[in-house]
Amino acid sequence: MNSRLAWQENAFADHRRISDDLPVVPEYRRVSEKEGLAPLSLFRDDEWDLDVGIHAPNVGMSLRKLDFTGHSEDFREFIKAYAWCLMNFDHAGVPGNLESCPPNRLKKNLRWIERYCAFMAERNLQISSVSDDDNDAWMAMFKEQSYSQRVRAAAVPRRLFIYRPWLPFAVSTVMPWKDRQPCEVLGPPPIGEVNATSRIPRAIIDPMMKWALFYVETASQDIFRLLKLRRDRRRPANPAGCPSFEFENIPGTGVAWRRLSEPYEVDLEAQYLTTAAYLITAYLSGMRDCEIQTIKRGGWRIKRDEDGTPYRFLVEGVAAAKGRRKARARLCDRRRTWIVLPEVHRALEALTMLREIMLSIHPDRLGARDTDLIFRRFKDLKTDSVALLDCSGPWLNAFQTHVNRLAANALEGAGMPADRDLIHNLYRIPSTDDGQHWRWSTRQPRRTIAWYIANEPFGTVAGMRQFGHVREVTFEGYAGSVEAGFRDEVEAARAAGKMRDLIDMYTDVKAGARLGGPMGAKLEADFRHIAEVLGDLPGKVVDEKRLAQMLKNVAREVYPALINDCFFDAATARCLKRPEVKSLQKPYFAQCDWTKCPNSCFWRKHKPMIERSLAEAVEYRKRPRISKNQRLALDSVIAQYRRALKQTQDDSSS
Repeated sequence: MNSRLAWQENAFADHRRISDDLPVVPEYRRVSEKEGLAPLSLFRDDEWDLDVGIHAPNVGMSLRKLDFTGHSEDFREFIKAYAWCLMNFDHAGVPGNLESCPPNRLKKNLRWIERYCAFMAERNLQISSVSDDDNDAWMAMFKEQSYSQRVRAAAVPRRLFIYRPWLPFAVSTVMPWKDRQPCEVLGPPPIGEVNATSRIPRAIIDPMMKWALFYVETASQDIFRLLKLRRDRRRPANPAGCPSFEFENIPGTGVAWRRLSEPYEVDLEAQYLTTAAYLITAYLSGMRDCEIQTIKRGGWRIKRDEDGTPYRFLVEGVAAAKGRRKARARLCDRRRTWIVLPEVHRALEALTMLREIMLSIHPDRLGARDTDLIFRRFKDLKTDSVALLDCSGPWLNAFQTHVNRLAANALEGAGMPADRDLIHNLYRIPSTDDGQHWRWSTRQPRRTIAWYIANEPFGTVAGMRQFGHVREVTFEGYAGSVEAGFRDEVEAARAAGKMRDLIDMYTDVKAGARLGGPMGAKLEADFRHIAEVLGDLPGKVVDEKRLAQMLKNVAREVYPALINDCFFDAATARCLKRPEVKSLQKPYFAQCDWTKCPNSCFWRKHKPMIERSLAEAVEYRKRPRISKNQRLALDSVIAQYRRALKQTQDDSSS
């Protein structure tokens, strides 16, 4: 690019020079655990270290460093100033939806400004003389691309305009497209945009989960034994060189999961075990990839009832920042707890053991940073390759190829027809309709869970949803085999959670709380009757087992939902009135009429989500461009939420 064509000194009257001593990563973006580990990069530096502002472990090293020496010296100052403004400029007072750029996206954003400048230079234009016609020509390049790409392209001239006092070269003082609506510049926005992430077919996820659970619960023991052999003998451990070594059998068969004669690479087995634990965690928690990778050693716990029986399995991590003004969400404000199944805890315990064994082999190779991360990469048995970064997707595909090879070998070695049938039906991963292997991505498990929640609630996969606190529900999906006992464990967890809810509801009513919804009055009467029969008076200890049995009789079929509980009765359920769903024997929550259905009840547990939904509806009602019909619909919804909240007030507050 010819700098004399595109650049001239900034003659803007309010030009503000960025001090060379200013840190490049703003204070509110810095991760407290990383501050002090390395000097903060300053504006004058030719290479910026952005790591102090990046909390997510799945960000590659190439995005953590920003080297300006690759740019022409004529433009370096301009690009650095633009980069500093992207992160540090206060966008709160800027009209529209421009936001500051997080450090991990800075490098990608600079590609847009470079492309824009190159485009204008090809038109022999100075940046200070760019007109709307020139910007229209720029936008025409993205006409056939996605709406989000067009938004990013249009943001470049808009950002140049608002950053102009800070930029060292002149920029046009006329606001781009100031007399035009966004739709005139960007084109029509997408209507009913649908999440394009593929949902994992049952034929794929079932055997993958079988292998993942097998790896964590059974194969891991073989892997640990071989790793310890390598540690103790200080040489590569090969099963063929250990005459007494035997691999465990595939459950329900007499076939070993591996042959002694097969090549065995310890690094790969550590990778496969990590991948298996990753899939279990992703599919049975709903956590995103960037959230899973924040789980640290010991970051999980169990809640037990008075008898010591576990009823909640919890995992702690850092939630992904989403939504408007997400940039100012501090790391400490994003700690979150997910409710998971026991299988997730077992997967994390297996990774903890893997980490400890790897560390015992090379105690001097533990990286100084992120030492407590559970999901790690091990290269040549070293533990200093820490976070998975962007390995998760490729590793899932490699794991699929590996376990399919194990299934093929097991089929070949199976002598009994029953063994072959079981391996073929439960452990072989079929090809897709086009004859190819399923292509995995890290978004698919969460997408699949969301589909099951929306369409087939309360089946046999444990999931999670949030309303204030996260609570456990179950929904259709991975069922497992009866022999493995997976269904029984899920049902036991579900029953324990429901009983805790019923006891809490009973206790609230006894203390004067109100139950809302058409079912509320009946339940209040039933609870008062139970209290009279048990003589449940202040200061008296009642028989908890008898109380639990009476509560079961009151509510045999309880299905927790987002803003209500369904005490299901197919004969009166309003959600089953449509012909296409009359044959269902469980609630169809997509059609739930929660304020009118005779089976519906809502109480204190649901208040946080009802209040949140009310606030969102009120906020949306304030938007200037909604139609009259939308306003009427929102008025009805707002009144519905307010009535629900009033019904759940206890006697002392009414």
